[in-house]
Amino acid sequence: MLLEGFLSGVVGNVLKELFTRAFDKKGKSVDEKDVERIVATYLLQYHLALQSSTLGKEIYLFMGTSGLVSSGGQLLLPASREALEPTLQRAYERWWDRATYKITSILSEKVLDVSDWRTENWASIIQHDYHEGANQRWRLIPVNSDGDLFKIISQHSGKVLDVSDWRTENGAPIIQYHYHGGMNQHWRLNQIGGNGDIFRIVSEYSGKVLDVSDWRTENGAPIIQHDYHGGTNQHWRLSRVN
Repeated sequence: MLLEGFLSGVVGNVLKELFTRAFDKKGKSVDEKDVERIVATYLLQYHLALQSSTLGKEIYLFMGTSGLVSSGGQLLLPASREALEPTLQRAYERWWDRATYKITSILSEKVLDVSDWRTENWASIIQHDYHEGANQRWRLIPVNSDGDLFKIISQHSGKVLDVSDWRTENGAPIIQYHYHGGMNQHWRLNQIGGNGDIFRIVSEYSGKVLDVSDWRTENGAPIIQHDYHGGTNQHWRLSRVN
C-alpha cells in the first residue's frame, strides 16, 4: 500500500531530481529503475526503503500519464529552468487531484466532517463516525511548488479548511470557507515519527495544529487550532478512499 498523505514530498523531490539531472545531462532518458533509485534515496531518510519499488513504479506511471515522459522514456523538459517550477506545480496538482481522503483522529477514530452537510461559508468542522459521505471526504491540493503546503477541500461543498477570522489564539474554531488564498487556509502535513500515514496538520498562518477540542471522543466535537503538545487529539491518519 502506498503511503497516503506522504507522497507529495517524495514525488516533489523525485521529480525535481529527475528534471535537474536531465537539464544537466541535456535530456538523458530515464526508466523505472532510475525513478526507483531516486525514490529509495529519499525513503531511506524516513526508514521506509521497503516501499521504494512500489512507489517508484507508481511515480513512473504518473509521470507518463501526466505527459512528463514520452513513450520512449525521454523526459519532456520545460523550455527553461525558469519554467520548471510551474511545470512541477501542475504535476503536483494532477497527482493530488486524483485522490480523496478521510482524515481520522488517532484519539477518537472519528473523521473530519462538515457539520450537517452544510455548504455555506462559516459551517463548523467537527468529528463524526465515518459514514462515507462526501462531507467527510477531502482533496489535498498543493499551493506551492515544493508540494508541501496544501489547501484542504471538502468534496461536498468545494470549500476549504479555514482558521476562522484569521485568529491566532488557541481554541479558534476551524470552519469551511470559499478559497481566497489566505495563509489561514494553507496547511502543512508534518509526519509523526516513522508512521507514513499519521500527521499533525499545521496552519501556515498561526503555526498551530488541528485539534479535537478538550480531548473529546463523541460525535459533534468541534475541531479547533491549538499549540502542538503531542497529544493523539492532534494526530491524524490520512486514508485514501477512492
